[in-house]
Amino acid sequence: MHRTLRGAVAPLLFVLLALPALARDVRFRLVDSTGAPVVRARVSVLGRTGSATTGPEGEFRLDPVPPLPFEVAVSDERGAWLGLVRVVELGDQVSTTLTLPPPTRTEVVVRAGLAPTTIAPPAAAPSVVSRTEMEEKRPERLADALAEIPGTGKLDEGQTAVPSIRGMARSRVLLLVDDARVTSERRAGPSASYLDPFSLENVEVVRGPGSVAYGSDALGGILHSRTPMPTADALGGRFELSGGLAGSAGATGGVEANVPVGEAALLLQAHQRFFDDYEAPSGTIENSSSRDRGVLLRGMVPIGAARVFAGVQLDQGRDTGKPSLDSNVTETTYPEEDSLRVTVGADLPGLLGFTAVEVRAFWGRYDLLTARDRLQTATDPRRLSESDVEADDASFRAVGSRPLGRGSLRVGLDASTRFSLEALNTYTDYDMSGDVTGVTGEVAVEEASKVDLGAFVETEQPLVSGLLSVSAGLRGDQVRNRNRGGYFGDRSTSDGALSGFAAATVTPLSGLSVTAQYARGFRDPLLSDRYYRGISGRGFVTGNPDLVPETSNQYDLAARYSTGPFSLAAYAYLYRIQDLIERYKQGTDYYFRNRGEEELTGAELELSADAGKGLQVRLALGTTRGTILDDGSAAADVPPSSAVLTLDWAPTAEVWVRGRLSTYAPDDRPGPTEKPTPGYAVVDLAGGYRFPFGIEARLLLRNVLDKSYPGSSDELSVDAPGFGASLVLAGTF
Repeated sequence: MHRTLRGAVAPLLFVLLALPALARDVRFRLVDSTGAPVVRARVSVLGRTGSATTGPEGEFRLDPVPPLPFEVAVSDERGAWLGLVRVVELGDQVSTTLTLPPPTRTEVVVRAGLAPTTIAPPAAAPSVVSRTEMEEKRPERLADALAEIPGTGKLDEGQTAVPSIRGMARSRVLLLVDDARVTSERRAGPSASYLDPFSLENVEVVRGPGSVAYGSDALGGILHSRTPMPTADALGGRFELSGGLAGSAGATGGVEANVPVGEAALLLQAHQRFFDDYEAPSGTIENSSSRDRGVLLRGMVPIGAARVFAGVQLDQGRDTGKPSLDSNVTETTYPEEDSLRVTVGADLPGLLGFTAVEVRAFWGRYDLLTARDRLQTATDPRRLSESDVEADDASFRAVGSRPLGRGSLRVGLDASTRFSLEALNTYTDYDMSGDVTGVTGEVAVEEASKVDLGAFVETEQPLVSGLLSVSAGLRGDQVRNRNRGGYFGDRSTSDGALSGFAAATVTPLSGLSVTAQYARGFRDPLLSDRYYRGISGRGFVTGNPDLVPETSNQYDLAARYSTGPFSLAAYAYLYRIQDLIERYKQGTDYYFRNRGEEELTGAELELSADAGKGLQVRLALGTTRGTILDDGSAAADVPPSSAVLTLDWAPTAEVWVRGRLSTYAPDDRPGPTEKPTPGYAVVDLAGGYRFPFGIEARLLLRNVLDKSYPGSSDELSVDAPGFGASLVLAGTF
């Protein structure tokens, strides 16, 4: 297999890198409304992922240049939104000057068609949830930030909710924070439950396959959270305090400071949150409380035309409850969840024949303690079962871009590893009077590791100028897993994988594009899927060391139309996952197996319109159906069909009002370990007032009609929060 990977990728890389850059030399220059150049900004074409960075005079290039007209979105070096520019013609001079309009509030909410720092094939459905959007709807968890994006859902209720995209979860959606993976041995997949949305500048969401650029775990899509980048422009900061009741019971606080140091800069951030057991229409949901805290330090240093940056992020979750229908029998909590992440990066222009090179490195340490407390009954004493899982993670990634022919070329090296994984189980028994009678322990995993080495290449080429372009990508991975000691003893596997995509985009009319795409990807099982035996959040689980990687055949169709203040995007997809890794229940325990083939089909529609006078309207529709082809049964983790209407109104510069109506269809096709769910509708309202001295007051009302509905389709899920109110005081300095 090693020869197969080298034979597939290495010659293609050599040939493409040797080709001359024959593209027409089309350059752009970005200026603000006063005519001053906009420096170090990210410029993204609406409908594409990725971006270009402006130089010292605001100059940048787009390879290839999209068919006219097109729109570019601009964010500053921190990732904050700056505006949208529509390009209707190219200048006759050496470069075309684009002028940013003065910023308006309606341009800083969620934008479909953008993912400035995330790479994905052309038929993917990208979106950006900005910091303003998160401030105004205040998602308590990362999964909640996706509420207005079609085709998304979540597993579980409470702080441990795991996001899903297009019916895929359980490590089939890749979570990134500042270009580095978030990995967890939880069977539901990583949730980054310790991550406070206050700490983020934005969240990029890509729906659709991402295996070529990112390898394993990106079959369903990518959820990329970005913390703010420090800037040398000015000394300043922000703060936020909030308190809530009923369905939003809890309190939060956060502060951030940006400190210039000559041409360099530092950013310091701290936050803390406390959530009480929330109220549902059925009453208080026990064991839904949690608390967390975190600090972040990032630094940025310019070196010539390059930019080097580094960050240290420490987050701690404490006493995080996992609410369940059987919490009165067995209570599950996560007493400790610790995440330490160190990131280093550099953006290098003009290196090794590339116009831009991005280098990212990461090391992290993650520790999760799970506790299942079987409560005492009239006949049985208490028993506390605990599992302590900890591991180190590291990655290195380098991506270079350059013109090629009339189009573009992107090549990358991508290496990631999880190592020093160990899992220890402890069982504490009590007598009927509550005294400890014995403590026993076992080593579930003594030491396990995974190493994934990958290389990829992507290209986009226009075949008929302004009418037809084609794109293709290829990736090779070599993945090695090793387990030493523990329940399953010494084991190892080594697998090679090829991923790829091919797409064609037609632009038949001004502002309209249609893309058809085929992609193939893979997903390697978690180390714990193979080698762990012990408790999990839902019960006792036994891994399967004989699991083989999943592979996928994924077909996507995307149509996008934009004209002036109106934009429309429609997506349809057919995904088939071979050797599906399924968690199933036998008796009271859970196991893993490869189960034939899963088929996921779906469609999504996104519409946005600027209605004038500060009013913006957004409509998102989504439906997904999942089937196990072996026997025609329903697949797990498939969200119900949904329609979400959002109205965002800013009548003045000081006042804003937001309303959202979310409707969900009944789901009578539950997957394994799931239950049917009813249809329901939820209304959320929010508003704010900005005072002249940099202070803003916000009021958020969730589930205004106090509707009762399940938090998820899990067979043990509890009711979602009922009516809740939060008051927020925020400001800048």
